[in-house]
Amino acid sequence: MIVEEIRNAFAILTEPTPSEIKEVLSRLPLSADAFASCMPSSDGLPYGGEVLFRTNDVEIVLIYLPPGHESAPHDHGSSFGWEYVLQGELMNINHSVIPGSSRAPAYVSVQETMSVASGQVYFIEKGQIRQTPVISLNVYSPPLSGCKEYRISPDCLLPETESTGKGAAL
Repeated sequence: MIVEEIRNAFAILTEPTPSEIKEVLSRLPLSADAFASCMPSSDGLPYGGEVLFRTNDVEIVLIYLPPGHESAPHDHGSSFGWEYVLQGELMNINHSVIPGSSRAPAYVSVQETMSVASGQVYFIEKGQIRQTPVISLNVYSPPLSGCKEYRISPDCLLPETESTGKGAAL
């Protein structure tokens, strides 16, 4: 079963580098069909997420974002990771924080929009604020914590909530 293969492959990693995580992902037989039996339900939320494996150094999350839904803009706290697109096309919108001053608050603006096709991987940098519609397998190191979601205001995106990562960020 694919979940066991993932656990066996990632259990040996301690303080992995981005290249080590990508290498492990590249050796796994990943496909949407392989995850059919453990596909998370969105249960009325914009998306569903299922933690498949977690150690002190790595967390692997299966994400399902139904058609017509999108995630809120969010970051991944102090984690970096790789996102492997299992099905669909990832339209990733990255934002950057524009520092505020005594006259104006900080705000977040669109930095880039990129498309990632099924079967491809995308690197998620620490602190990167993004939106994502897709079915994907996400690997984070260290495990998610301190993630923030952002609400959209007419002029900018403002930090709204902080969570442990479960359900808050893709």
